[in-house]
Amino acid sequence: MPNTVIDEGDGPVVVIRDDGPGAQCRNREFEWYAALVLISIAASIFVTPRTIEVGAFRYLLQMGFSVDHAWVMYGIIGTTRVAVLLLNGNIPFYGPHIRAILCVISALIWGMMAVALVRLTEDTGTLSLGIGAWGWATVFELRSLHRALIDVGRS
Repeated sequence: MPNTVIDEGDGPVVVIRDDGPGAQCRNREFEWYAALVLISIAASIFVTPRTIEVGAFRYLLQMGFSVDHAWVMYGIIGTTRVAVLLLNGNIPFYGPHIRAILCVISALIWGMMAVALVRLTEDTGTLSLGIGAWGWATVFELRSLHRALIDVGRS
């Protein structure tokens, strides 16, 4: 079945592909990983809201995070990433732009999480094992941003 192209004149072209949802995002493993981690964090905060206040990431609160809104923020960003990844290739103009914006937001989140764990060192006297994990998540998110920006240039 051929692709269906919807062209509304001066606006962006929407391509409806016949290769199924998500077919254009199979090589975006880290973006999927990040989306699912964000959704998982949202669920954890929703189920136990005090997890940030009393847990290792309590310094996020000093950086402007609000426990009341954190699960919503993580959830919206994560589910938006899932939606955009599923639609990737079907919305050639908007998809890469939205992916790039979400990569920047996620990189900031991962970086803030790493910094919060570095600050926790003052309390514990030891380095958290999560510093490297969230630090590398920031690096890989920036790599995903680079890829999204390449796709922006193609759209």
